[in-house]
Amino acid sequence: MRGFGAAGDSVAYLDARWMVVADDLGDALSMIDRAAGTVTSIPIDASQPLHGTEPSTLAYDAARQRLYVTWSGRNAVAAYDVDTTQAPPVVTPAGAVPSGWWPSGVVTLADGSLVVSEMRGHGTGPRPLYFVIGDSDIDARMRGGIQRVPRPSASDLTTGAAALAAANAPGQLADAPAITCPAGAKDFPVPATNTEGTSPVIEHVFFIVRENKGFDGLLGDLPGANGDPSYLLKQKTADMDGIWHNLRAAARAFTASDDYYTDAIYSTQGHVWTTYGRTNDFNERTWAVSGSGRNARTLPGGGILPVGKPVEGSLFDWLAQNKVEYNLLGEIVGGPETDTQTPPAVDGHYPGGPFQNIGYNDLDKACYTAGRLRVLCNLGRFTYMTLPNDHTFGVSPSNPTPETFCAVNDEATGMMLDAISHSPLWPSSLVFITEDDPSQGGEHVDSHRAPLVVVSPWVKRGYVSHTHVDVASLHKLFAHLLGAPYRSALVAAAALPLDMFTSTPDYAPFTYTPRSWPLACDAAATPQEIARTRAWTFDDPDEQPGLDSQVTRYLMGIGADGGR
Repeated sequence: MRGFGAAGDSVAYLDARWMVVADDLGDALSMIDRAAGTVTSIPIDASQPLHGTEPSTLAYDAARQRLYVTWSGRNAVAAYDVDTTQAPPVVTPAGAVPSGWWPSGVVTLADGSLVVSEMRGHGTGPRPLYFVIGDSDIDARMRGGIQRVPRPSASDLTTGAAALAAANAPGQLADAPAITCPAGAKDFPVPATNTEGTSPVIEHVFFIVRENKGFDGLLGDLPGANGDPSYLLKQKTADMDGIWHNLRAAARAFTASDDYYTDAIYSTQGHVWTTYGRTNDFNERTWAVSGSGRNARTLPGGGILPVGKPVEGSLFDWLAQNKVEYNLLGEIVGGPETDTQTPPAVDGHYPGGPFQNIGYNDLDKACYTAGRLRVLCNLGRFTYMTLPNDHTFGVSPSNPTPETFCAVNDEATGMMLDAISHSPLWPSSLVFITEDDPSQGGEHVDSHRAPLVVVSPWVKRGYVSHTHVDVASLHKLFAHLLGAPYRSALVAAAALPLDMFTSTPDYAPFTYTPRSWPLACDAAATPQEIARTRAWTFDDPDEQPGLDSQVTRYLMGIGADGGR
C-alpha cells in the first residue's frame, strides 16, 4: 500500500476496516481503508498550516469513539471524536490535554483515562557543579515523565485547548515587549510584523555559532544579569577575562540576554536548532543515544539523515526561497539541496573546509571572513558562520589545552566584531553570538540556558535583556527583519526580544583585544583523564561520552570525585 504521509509513526485500528496512521513529520493523519487499499489525509489542526506539531503516537478509545494523538512539538495530547458510521470515518477535533515536555506515547485504560509518557518531563532545572569522571551526566539530563489523566470530559478538553493555545503563544503574554512609537513615527529597526517589508535600517545579519558553553560558565558575573559567579569556568576574574575577554567585553558594551535558551542538550540537537529553528520527533528520540557515543542520527561528516530534517526545510532553504543572498561558512547541518548563488552560498574555501572543523584554527576563519567582508565585499545579507574551537579536544598531551582552544576562539570572535564594526556594513549590521548547546559548565537557573550576545548600532548599549526567548525567537526575528514568511509553528509562536533594540543608533565600533592567554599543549591531567580522551573519536558529533564533563572539571579545577 502506498500514499500515507511522511514518517508514519503510529497506528490505531478503528475497526476491522479502518485504521489511522500518525504522519509525524507531515503533521497530518492518514485514514486507511484496509479493504480498498485507499488513503485519505486528515489535517490534525486546520487552524495551524505550519509544520511543527509532530503527531507521533495514537490511542483509540473504541467504547467512547475517541482518538487521542500526542502532539509532541506542542506538548499536548489532542482528542478527536470519531464517527465510524460514515465512510471514511469522520474525525472531528474535540480539544486537548496539556502534557509535559515532548509527549512520546499515549494509551487509554478501560475507564477512559489516559496514560501519557513524556520524553522530557518537566526539564532538568539547574545543573549542579558535580562532574565526576565517567561516561557523562546524560542520565541526569534525560528526565522523562508519566502522566495519568482521568477520562477527560468535553469541558476538560475545551479548557485544555485554551490552556495549550496560551502556552504556545509566549509572544502574546501581557509582559512581552512591544513596539511603541509616537504617533506618526516609524523608526524602530525591527518591523512589528513579518509582512510589512524589510527592516528600514538593518540589512546585514551575522549569526556566529560557537560550541558548548552555558550562560553561567561565561557570563555568570555580568553586571545586571541573573548570574551566579560560582559557576564561572574559571574562578579568577583575571582568568575569565584573559581567556574570554572579547565575548565578555561585547556583552558588557552591547546587549546580552540572561533569559535565552536552547532545547538542545548536545550538538546532535544543537545544530538542528540553529539551522532549522526547531527539532523533530526523530531527533528527540535519538539524542540521548547519540550523546552517549552511539550516533544514531548523523551521516559521515555530521550531516542529518532525511528523517531527522524538519520537513519545511532549513534556514538556508528558506533564505533561498525568499531570494535572500546568504553565506554558509563551516556548517553541514541544514545545508541546501542545491546551491545556485554566485558566488556559491556554501563556501568551499572556508578555512578548515565547508563543514564544521573543530580542530582548525578559528583565527584563520575570522581572517578569511573579514577579508570577504572588507576586501572582496561579496558577503550576502545573511552570514552564518561556525567558530568551533571552544568545543576543545578534551585534555590530552598531544592537543592544545582547553584554555588555548577557548582563548583562540574568543580572539576570533573579537576579530569578527572588529571587522564588521569597522566596515562600511556596520551602520546596517546586526550580529548574534551564541553557542550550539550549553553542555559545558554548571548552571543555577536551567541546564538549557545559553549565552546570547547581540552587537549592532541598533541595540542598547550596556543592556541585559530579561525577556524569555529561545532559538526559535531568533528565527522569528530573522523573518521580521527580512520581511519573509514564518517557517514553522514554533517560530510563528515565539516571543521577540524587542527590548534589546533602540531607534537611536550608536555607531561606535568594537575594537578587539588580541589574545593574551599563552598557547599551550599537554594539559596537566591524570593518566585516567588522558586515557579517556584517547578512547574518543572526534570524527562525528557527540562521539565523546564524558567530554563536556571532563572539560568542565579541568577548567574549574574539579577532581575526579566531583570536589575541588
